Amino acid sequence: MSKRMIALALLTGMLTFLLFGCGAKEPAGATTEPPAATETSAAETAATVPATVTDAQNETTKSAATTAASAETTALFTMPEKTGDMYFTDDENNKFIQAVVQKYGADPARLACIYVVPEGGSNHVFEFNGKTDQNGKLIRNESTLKYVYTLNADCSEITRAGGVTGNDGLTAAQGLVIMQLTKELILPKFEKELNG
Repeated sequence: MSKRMIALALLTGMLTFLLFGCGAKEPAGATTEPPAATETSAAETAATVPATVTDAQNETTKSAATTAASAETTALFTMPEKTGDMYFTDDENNKFIQAVVQKYGADPARLACIYVVPEGGSNHVFEFNGKTDQNGKLIRNESTLKYVYTLNADCSEITRAGGVTGNDGLTAAQGLVIMQLTKELILPKFEKELNG
């Protein structure tokens, strides 16, 4: 259970970063002009770079750059604080499933939900494409995942990730990342519930 909670917390943090961090807008009237480029002649460049740079100096520079990049990545993707426990349901009367049905006209029989208790802003509804096995049972796995919906606690904000296309409220890049994270991290953790 703890590995499941860690994976869900990580996904929730990443999804929150993608949904709200990447889409920040500039204040009205603000301008973002790139810094003025300065032209440097080959002679000036040659004068500022030592004639011989040893392999050890190159390795030191690469190591410092790698360490800085690693520190920046760690700062961007820290584990969010746990805000509640995640629960699975495919009950058609669940409020998150019903919100997706109302907004998008999705077939509730193709939906499953992971929601947080106490109520929070990281609730996810998964829509599958409707493919069934030889017994007519709906196949719910990463290969049949069609959309991932993210809902806040009162269902007033809903976004849809479909990968490169089919997104609503998300860019293609955000939709692609959310779909991949869901397929690789979330659905495997709930395989038993999805196939139950």
